[in-house]
Amino acid sequence: MVRGYRVGWIVVLLACLTMGYHVFTKGIGMQEDSSRYVSMALNLLEYGVISPQVYDPGVSPAPGMVPGGLFTAFELSVAAALDGGTRAGMLCLLKDPASQTCGSLTSLKIIYTVEIAVFLVCLYLLARQVFGGWIRPSLVILLALGMRDLRSYSHDVLSEPSYLAALGLFFLAWLAAVRSNGMVWRWGVVGLAVGALVHVKPAWSALVPAMLPVFILMALWQRDRVQRWRNWGLCWAALAAGWGVLMLPVLIRNGVSLGYWGLSDDSYLLTTLSHRFAYNAMPWTEFFAGFLYYLPDFGDNAARALFGAETAGHLSWDPQGYYVYGRDILHRIALGKGTVAEAKAYLFHDHFFNDPLKSFAVTLLMVWRGLFVGHLFGLVALVFFLPVVWMSSRPVRASLGILLLPVLLMAGVHAIVSVSIPRYNLGLLVVYCFVLTQVLCGLWSAGSRLIAKTAEPSGSEGKA
Repeated sequence: MVRGYRVGWIVVLLACLTMGYHVFTKGIGMQEDSSRYVSMALNLLEYGVISPQVYDPGVSPAPGMVPGGLFTAFELSVAAALDGGTRAGMLCLLKDPASQTCGSLTSLKIIYTVEIAVFLVCLYLLARQVFGGWIRPSLVILLALGMRDLRSYSHDVLSEPSYLAALGLFFLAWLAAVRSNGMVWRWGVVGLAVGALVHVKPAWSALVPAMLPVFILMALWQRDRVQRWRNWGLCWAALAAGWGVLMLPVLIRNGVSLGYWGLSDDSYLLTTLSHRFAYNAMPWTEFFAGFLYYLPDFGDNAARALFGAETAGHLSWDPQGYYVYGRDILHRIALGKGTVAEAKAYLFHDHFFNDPLKSFAVTLLMVWRGLFVGHLFGLVALVFFLPVVWMSSRPVRASLGILLLPVLLMAGVHAIVSVSIPRYNLGLLVVYCFVLTQVLCGLWSAGSRLIAKTAEPSGSEGKA
């Protein structure tokens, strides 16, 4: 047994080395949001200022609210401070995002490798808690390496490597807290983990209020009326307090430096709402086509063949799509309504609450769109999810539900406030790896039984 555990950790080590090799050989690329992160990092490093302004050498930027999480800017600034070549590479990428010759960016690659290793270690520890032993946890790690999203977002200037690390730590704290049956301090640790996630992906702040009705249901489930409200009330308070501890420095900084006692830039939320609410204008035909279109790999071509090129174009990123309409037209119309608060009120009044049924339906479509983490692996995991839950042991079934709950809540949040692409829901990668592990082990067991049954001698031969 001890030897088996060692084999499991060897698998984890090899997986970490494999991902490190992938990061270093692929190089660092730029996505749509990358230039913003690089500018924030260089402003922070050069001038010690948190600012959304484009980095300009020799010109100190004005402090301001930043779109997105602060941690990505911080880790990029650390990488640039540790290695002059990485700083020069960032400057090069800022000038030419499409360049393939912007230096080695060695320190940033090291940071990304460490963050992905943290995620893989957490994933293995989670699998050990869910399945026990070492064989299935090792299989979970191997399946994670096969997930396209883990590889795709490991070598671009984005928040995803730190997002994965924070998710791994959050899941460990979450599973331990739920299993603790009301230990208040464990929920405080969960709150700290949520706070860490918020500094990477600000939308995770929504998990704190979203968990309140869940805690109320848990309290109603408990028989002792006095204890249930006290225990679960204190647990939710500890969750909120842990989150608040990590939010307090940002709140104080914004209030003192900017005179704004809030946590994030409202204009960033306005932008994402404009993108998202544009989809509420789709007719019902395009709504139903969307469930086919957003299937990974083959969905867009299948929808184009069945519903026509025009319908598929509206669901795509193309100029005629709803996303571009929201980005270039609806957002501009909203800004014309006055302040950011007035612009948001306009979007909600005229493009969300004006047709609640359609808005709810499109939100479900956006949830669907964001579920396919891991591409085709995600699709297979979704197909087998309910059979796996049904056939698994009660402890495994409960663990899958526990791990799925926060990610599903956040998938709903992302579907309301954004266009809900799969990389926002990377936490599903954990659940999917567990589901696929159960599928493969079930197939192995069924195949072994079939082979054993086939190899058995017939009744007459046995009697002879």
